[in-house]
Amino acid sequence: MLPSFVWRTDAYEKLICLLLSLLMLLSFPMSAAAEEEKARLLLPIIPTYPCNSTVKTENGTYVPDESKTELLFIKTGTLMGRYAGVTPSGFEIDETWYMNDGLVNTVSATAPFNAPQTPYIEDNVAPGVWNVVPVYDGDHMSLQGGLFKKNDVRGLYTGLLTMINSLEEP
Repeated sequence: MLPSFVWRTDAYEKLICLLLSLLMLLSFPMSAAAEEEKARLLLPIIPTYPCNSTVKTENGTYVPDESKTELLFIKTGTLMGRYAGVTPSGFEIDETWYMNDGLVNTVSATAPFNAPQTPYIEDNVAPGVWNVVPVYDGDHMSLQGGLFKKNDVRGLYTGLLTMINSLEEP
């Protein structure tokens, strides 16, 4: 159950409006200028949450930690934890891509490549850049509370609602 302040203020409403706005913005094709404007409007309030549920092995690859990785993600986490190569378009996937949450490589969950980013500071959200939180210790479902491996994320989302509620109007 969420703390009562979430229901007594407009923080919950702001979060719902933000998520609906994001869904609408992502649903329609846009020009490059519109894409940049969309990013400018959304970046100040959306921190990214990269996760990791793997551990490094002696040979340098990564394998899922079965104590925190859902069975659903063991196979994909294992494959991602050791794959390296070059894509048909020439993009190199090296050992920096091994760490993962069972579904997404941790490095790709931080922020878009070549995009402005900064470490997330709770009391000082940087506008116009990706605010990257420290890597969360859990698999891809951990931020949703888990499937069979339950994870208490109330503090995480209470903090996010508090941060959203503290932002000044643009």
